Amino acid sequence: MFKKILFIILPTIIVLTLASRIYSIKPDSKKVLLVYDKRFYFAYSEDIVTSVRELFGHFDMKVVEKQESDYVKNEIKNYDYILVIGLKGNFRNSQLIYDLNNTEKKIFWMGFGIEKLINDSSKYNANIDTSREFVDIEYKNKNFKLGAKRKFNYLKNGFDNVHTYAWVNNGLKKYPLLFNDNNLWYIGRVEVNTVLFYIICDALYEFLEIDIDDNNLTKVYIRIEDVHPFSNCEELKNIGEYLYNRNIPFMIALIPAYVNPETNYITKMSDKPEFIKTIQYLQKIGGSIVLHGFTHQRFGGETSGEGFEFWNGIEDKPIEGDIDEWLYERIEMGLRECVKNEIYPIAFEAPHYAISQEGYRALKNIFSTYIGHIQTADNSFTTTKYPFELRNTKLFNKFIPENLGYITEENPFFIDEITNNINELSVVRGRLGGVFYHSYLGVKKLEKLIKLFENAKITYYDLRNYDHWVKLNDINIKIKDGKYSFSSINENVTKNVIESLFSFGINVLLHVVFFICILLVLIFIFFKRQSNKKLFK
Repeated sequence: MFKKILFIILPTIIVLTLASRIYSIKPDSKKVLLVYDKRFYFAYSEDIVTSVRELFGHFDMKVVEKQESDYVKNEIKNYDYILVIGLKGNFRNSQLIYDLNNTEKKIFWMGFGIEKLINDSSKYNANIDTSREFVDIEYKNKNFKLGAKRKFNYLKNGFDNVHTYAWVNNGLKKYPLLFNDNNLWYIGRVEVNTVLFYIICDALYEFLEIDIDDNNLTKVYIRIEDVHPFSNCEELKNIGEYLYNRNIPFMIALIPAYVNPETNYITKMSDKPEFIKTIQYLQKIGGSIVLHGFTHQRFGGETSGEGFEFWNGIEDKPIEGDIDEWLYERIEMGLRECVKNEIYPIAFEAPHYAISQEGYRALKNIFSTYIGHIQTADNSFTTTKYPFELRNTKLFNKFIPENLGYITEENPFFIDEITNNINELSVVRGRLGGVFYHSYLGVKKLEKLIKLFENAKITYYDLRNYDHWVKLNDINIKIKDGKYSFSSINENVTKNVIESLFSFGINVLLHVVFFICILLVLIFIFFKRQSNKKLFK
């Protein structure tokens, strides 16, 4: 009887123990090797490599950058996909070209220099040429004007032997710009501030073989920008209620303190009770609070909402000194001013989107979520607009893009510009759009924007429907399942200790159960041998 019980219990315990341990192991993200010749086009400030690298956060993939001169033999064997960026096209590493020619892994070559790969290969059918005379790009049956002339590589002939996704047109004839030939994907130029970037973003779905069913819908959010203690409370309420009555969620880019540029006197939210009540009310009816710096200025004479706070806007360079210390100090003052008034930011947007690469990495420790554009380099202030959400990249935990533009009193054509931006964004699967609006413009211009969205295939993105956290010193803000929570460091420590003890206890229990299983197996084997000995005596 004892043996029968052992036969039943032992396999069950072993299977359950191993299953629980296997279940806790997460599969590794796939890895991409990004090889490049240059990071910047001549006389341009955008870091092309950083811009493209961050894209892979949308696809849950880890990227390793490597300048082509540093590539070593057989290195591509350690990666799932290979990406090559050629801004000048001077690839002199023969080992790199040899390994690319002899791999069956998928390669995506963007830009120039591909001739070194395909000219001596029987593997590919492409015959590449160069021209500056193209006037537009065609992708997904949509045409986009190119504007200023610049150099593009294109497929000169052999059209029937490749799968073409995008074309360039010189006014007389169109030629393949983006195509797939065997294991090679190729696009004849890489840019990060035109529709070409969006085409690359969408092409990655095909290259990585990732399916998505987004019902061809564009998710969009509206952000009320530069809201500070001297903002008109009545205008804020009118805009918030207009959106609320139409079931449209919104964000509020909040500046908790205002600096008078003439006297440098700081007025905080706490000095404006009516303003506090207004923000609390907007938070209650659908507004998600996005911390937009502390004063949205730094240097003397700058007005809050107009100046830079985490970038030297005067000399156009990163702030000198310890950016971590400055950033933590400013953000902590902003957060404390918010939470003591029961206002809970759940994301961050740098003033004018301007912040150094080190600043982004410091922000990762404080905020789960960042909103806006990305400044991809420290050599000059310039930003890149992304078409979809990014996660777990080198710069961000979670990034929510803003890319549709904004409305001003001076621009009577804002509807046309936003319409054009929506059209460009529409070529990307899984897209997410963002637009911002200043409360001093009143409701009338906002009505025009909402009418535009109603006529397009738009669904509204609500930041509150997703999990976010903010952690700095004793401040801990969370939103989960649409519910806010705020706790102090003492509460967090207690909670963390409990969670750690629980996790430790489960771990110990699993090891004990596993040990008991082994012991029972040994006991079973021992008695089995004793029984056999008695049988054959």
